[in-house]
Amino acid sequence: MRQVLGVEPTEGMLELSDDNFIREVWNRAKP
Repeated sequence: MRQVLGVEPTEGMLELSDDNFIREVWNRAKP
């Protein structure tokens, strides 16, 4: 899923749970 989103996971992001990871990606994707 992470590769599909095209996001390069950092060490900090790898420590996040799936829900928090998706929330972090969503926040970064916002303009």
